[in-house]
Amino acid sequence: MSFKKPSNKILAGIAAIAATAILVPALLFAAGDSAHGMHAPGAMARHIVKQLDLTPQQIQDVRGIFKTHQQELQTELTGVEQARTHLFDTIHGETYDEAAIRTASATVAQAETQLNVTRGKMVSEVRAVLTPDQQTKATELLAHVREHGHGFMNHLRAHLADPLAGL
Repeated sequence: MSFKKPSNKILAGIAAIAATAILVPALLFAAGDSAHGMHAPGAMARHIVKQLDLTPQQIQDVRGIFKTHQQELQTELTGVEQARTHLFDTIHGETYDEAAIRTASATVAQAETQLNVTRGKMVSEVRAVLTPDQQTKATELLAHVREHGHGFMNHLRAHLADPLAGL
């Protein structure tokens, strides 16, 4: 049985979900300059900073949190990237090897676990900077991100019935 390579649209969507899962806290609170809409670097951060009405001191405090964890995040993101690359290569190897896929999957899980622990620490540190009203608003904004992720997963599920529809 041969498999068709997933479309760029599907791959981009999967990459977007992965990036969202890994980077949402950073995107929510980092700041940057650009005029290219919500997809420009820092655009979502500026939007969230505005929505939360962060003070200049809060922005500096949050920047400090990210700076403190910057090297740790870089190392962990590299680990996730390398583990996922290995898993991809194992899944798409010349021969099917269930044990190798399971091992590579476990390596991805370990790398993502460490990254998620760091993210959890950072979220806790950022929440401590926010007022109770800002914490409530942040929770509401994150709920919208979660809904978007669920919507995309539902979109993927809809294609399971006939993934080659339209061919």
